[in-house]
Amino acid sequence: MRRAGARGEKRANAIFFHGLGGDAHTTWQADELNKDTLWPAWLGEDIESLSVYCVGYEAPISDRDRATMHPTDLASNVLNSLLVDTRLGDGELILIGHSLGGLIIKMMLRKAQAEKNRRAEAASFIDRVRKVAFLATPHSGADLARVADVLRVLVRPSAATMSLVRNDAYLRELNEGYRDLARDREINHLILIERKPLIIRRKALGVTYFRKNLGVIVKPDSGDPGLLTNPVPIPADHIEIAKPANRDGDNIYKFVLDFFLRHAERPVSHEEKKIDAVKEDTQAIRENVERLTAELSMSNAQREALVGELAKVKAEYGGTVELASGFLETMVGREIAPEQFATTLFKIAGDWKTAGEKIDALSFSGNLSPRLSALRDQAKAVHVAGRLDEAEKLLAEIVRAESDALKRLEDHERKILEEIQLRKRGIAETKAAQASVAHARLNYRGAAALYGEAAYLVESFDFEGRRTLLLAQAAELYAQGEEFGDNAALSEAIALYRQCLDLAPRERVPLDWAMTQNDLGLAFSRLGERESGTARLEEAVAAYGEALKELTRERVPLQWATTQNNFGNALTRLGERESGTARLEEAVAVYGEALKERTRERVPNDWAMTQNNLGTALLRLGERESGTARLEGAVAAFGEALKEWTRERVPLQWATTQNNLGTALSRLGERESGAARLEEAVAAYGEALKERTRERVPLDWAMTQNNLGNALLRLGERESGTARLEEAVAAYGEAQKEYTRERVPLNWAMSTGNQGVTLTLLAERRGDAEMAKHAVQQIEAAFTAMRDGGDAPSAAYYEAQLPKARALAQKLAKR
Repeated sequence: MRRAGARGEKRANAIFFHGLGGDAHTTWQADELNKDTLWPAWLGEDIESLSVYCVGYEAPISDRDRATMHPTDLASNVLNSLLVDTRLGDGELILIGHSLGGLIIKMMLRKAQAEKNRRAEAASFIDRVRKVAFLATPHSGADLARVADVLRVLVRPSAATMSLVRNDAYLRELNEGYRDLARDREINHLILIERKPLIIRRKALGVTYFRKNLGVIVKPDSGDPGLLTNPVPIPADHIEIAKPANRDGDNIYKFVLDFFLRHAERPVSHEEKKIDAVKEDTQAIRENVERLTAELSMSNAQREALVGELAKVKAEYGGTVELASGFLETMVGREIAPEQFATTLFKIAGDWKTAGEKIDALSFSGNLSPRLSALRDQAKAVHVAGRLDEAEKLLAEIVRAESDALKRLEDHERKILEEIQLRKRGIAETKAAQASVAHARLNYRGAAALYGEAAYLVESFDFEGRRTLLLAQAAELYAQGEEFGDNAALSEAIALYRQCLDLAPRERVPLDWAMTQNDLGLAFSRLGERESGTARLEEAVAAYGEALKELTRERVPLQWATTQNNFGNALTRLGERESGTARLEEAVAVYGEALKERTRERVPNDWAMTQNNLGTALLRLGERESGTARLEGAVAAFGEALKEWTRERVPLQWATTQNNLGTALSRLGERESGAARLEEAVAAYGEALKERTRERVPLDWAMTQNNLGNALLRLGERESGTARLEEAVAAYGEAQKEYTRERVPLNWAMSTGNQGVTLTLLAERRGDAEMAKHAVQQIEAAFTAMRDGGDAPSAAYYEAQLPKARALAQKLAKR
């Protein structure tokens, strides 16, 4: 048994019990190769007068090498070792168990309780147990298959492993017995339950060749033993929960340290307070008697006066002086001198009467049974007779009886509460299942409402579950906003993500906080694309920057790459609205970083996504440069993306890339003399519209219609007829069915302005004065919206188109 000695005179002992497959050292070390990360030793350093012990015992997962003991025998063996250890002979005891270690603790205490009457050291041991901490202990069992899998059990699981079978009858009975023992012993508890799934990985030469998500090993219902102490959910898996990383910022260590330092007092029931009040009155009477006895020194004259007072007392209470003397002796527990008893009797008569009235007034719950009513009347009678010891015993018997009744009520109440929570959790899980069905039917609003209802159901007892459901609700609202152009849904998603950041701050759960920052950035970015100005996009950039403070490449490489990708998207959107190229160049660099981890071999779908996004940034840069190198690079990037983003596998992503490829080809076509690239662009947009339908993704459909109009316009400029120009006008008109001024003002301005430019050319070829006038109005509206919306480059473009359009309108009007 490993020990960390106490600083100063020892007052308490902390004993750590490891779990299945663990040992006295590595179970408690964040770094199994670094003994300085043995955190039980930190407690010995941080808490004066505390001795810390880490118990080791054989609890292997498999019996393939040797036979092992059942946990009950193991607990008995460990208990005997502790009882004969002289270092543990004094001081209060604090027991900490991880996983199976928590069950060992309960089995040990049951054994000690059974042996306390015939073994003094067992009685001393259990009497000194003040606190017990359970870390991911499966009080009603765990999933044996998952436990075996994570610990690589290939043949013959050990007796300890078999004891962890889910819903094992022995574990249920053990836990019920422990509840009674803990309540009777007034043991204080800390209960930490895991909330992250356990993921096992196999690596060779730095490459992960096997990965499996085993889920949460000890479910919340099994991790909660049903004590008065509320469990604390911890964002850690089954292994991490016993390995706090440091003593300053890790909440696991902080919770345990606070638990060790906290002073706990047993709650006193209302009935016990009533009895205590009577006892206090009785004690006050005794103290008055003793004080008067010590202070009173009587003269003969005083004694004669007191005899007269005694006569009055006798007349009131009856009896003789000898009876009064006997009463006083019974009252105070000792003999009173003759010259003192009269004054004493006179002094305490009023207080004694008051105490009797209090006993008579006892009603407890107002529904005393006939037996308890008789006991109360008997207590009053012996009190009146002066037999206070008997009165106290009778009152104590009433307390015990009422306390037993209270315990039964509390047990019933707890079971009802457990049943309520179980049913609420079941309803919440069902609503979550309903939400998944609604999601599959593209009813994102309905799914969000169901997740919100589920979160409300578990709000009072499942903190982490509530946050998970709120995140799911936010994700559904984001999908609603992204696919259906519902900006209000995006705003609701932003509010929910901010709420989740408050529920899980960076100091407590840094990685979860960072992932929520990433999701918040996505919502800001999507909303920013549709609003004028750059405020939302700047907020998105800030959110991604926050996320990257915790999502580092060294710590979580794939999540880091995902956030880098999203960060690049926000920079691209900002770059599109600024006149310079700094943001776009930064975006290209950020995508390059993401592709260091997002490789085609490792994550082909994510690799394709980043290739597509890189192509978009290169396209925007190419639009602002005179050469074609960036545009060719964009076409190449989109071509790479389409190697994995096929229509059969991911139809919407395929359509997105086809749309982007069409835009890059269109820009190249504008710089070349022929029409081949523009024809390719028209074909690419046509492909995109096969999946980008108005019903499914209305805003994306409108975007592709607008882009198709651009390519047709360029073709029409190079042809003598009007067919292509008419097709372009029609495409822009389709786009404006979803690109409304209220919903997406900048996109509306773009499509309206482009249609105005096309109408100008068409009016010139047709000689149509009304069409020319309408074209001027559209270009003017587009210029004003772009200028007011802060899109200076677009505003400048439409401003440059106005003189030609106005001149044509004036010319045709004179005809």
